[in-house]
Amino acid sequence: MNDWEEGLRVLMRDGGAAPASRVDLGRVVTDGRRRRRAASGAVAAAVLALVAGAAVALPGWPGGEPVPGASGAADASDAGAGVGGFDPVLVLRLRPGWLPDGVAADPNPSLWAARQSERYADQPATTDFTISLYAPGFVPRFLDPATKADEPAMLLEPADSLGGRPAQWYSEQAHPQRSGLLWQWAPDAYASVEGITPGSAAQDRAVWRHVAEQLVTNARRPVPVPGYVTDTPAGMALIGMDRVFDRTRQRWATVLVLNRYAYVPPPEGRPRPGIEVTLTPGGTAGTVHLADHEDEWTIDPVR
Repeated sequence: MNDWEEGLRVLMRDGGAAPASRVDLGRVVTDGRRRRRAASGAVAAAVLALVAGAAVALPGWPGGEPVPGASGAADASDAGAGVGGFDPVLVLRLRPGWLPDGVAADPNPSLWAARQSERYADQPATTDFTISLYAPGFVPRFLDPATKADEPAMLLEPADSLGGRPAQWYSEQAHPQRSGLLWQWAPDAYASVEGITPGSAAQDRAVWRHVAEQLVTNARRPVPVPGYVTDTPAGMALIGMDRVFDRTRQRWATVLVLNRYAYVPPPEGRPRPGIEVTLTPGGTAGTVHLADHEDEWTIDPVR
C-alpha cells in the first residue's frame, strides 16, 4: 500500500472502522455486465456514483495524457515518479488569521494537489471572496501560457511586496469590480485572495492585503470524505477533491479526481483529465457508474 492510499484510508473513514462495502469494478467486467456506447468528445473522465462508505477498486484505466504547462506540467516519463503538488491532498494548509466582520467559511473547500481554495462570504453575500494556495511550481491559470488563452483577460498592476516577496493586484477586464491580490507565499509558490466587497476599489485592496498579511500557510486541517479508493492503476494518485451539488438527489456529493500528474483545475463545467469518483452519501444502496471514451459499466444497487 502506498502513502497516498493509506492517507485515503485514514482521512476518509468516519469513526475508524473500515466500511463494509467494497466495489470491485473489474469483477463487473468479468461478470459480463458491460454495455458499450459512443461517447461524446466531451467525455474525458470516468465517473462513479456510490453509497456513503463504499470502497472502490478501479480497473487499469488510463487517466489521460500529461499536457505541458506550469498549471499541470508533466512528461510521459514522469508517470509513476510522483504527481507533484501538495501531499497529502485532503489536508487544508491555509487558515485566515483575519476576516472581515460577519464573514464565514464555506463548508466545501476545493482541495487539489496543485491548488487548494476556500471561499468566505457574509450572509447577504455583499462580501464574497476566495483564498487560494498554489503548490510550489504551479501558477494560476491566467498566468500560465498553456491555459491563459482560455481564461478571462486580467489587468495586472504592481503591489507592495508581502513578506519581502513580489505581489500584484489584478482584476478582470470584463468585470473590474471583481479584483484580487496575487503574491508569493514561498519561493516559486503563489497565493491569491480575490472577490468583491461593498466598498470602493481602494477599500477592496485594503481588505485583500490585510487578509494576505494574516494568512497562515502551514495549517493542517484534515477534510473528511465519505468513502475511499483502492486498487488504482499503476502510477494513478489522488490529485483533487471538490464538493458538488447533485441536483438529481438534491444533496451535496464529493468528487475525487485521480490521475498520474497534478494540474490546476479548470473552472467548473470544463473537462478535467483523469478518473472521477463521485461519492453521494445517504441510503443503503446506490449506483456505481464507470465511463470512459467508449465503455460504460453500471451496477445497481450497491450493497
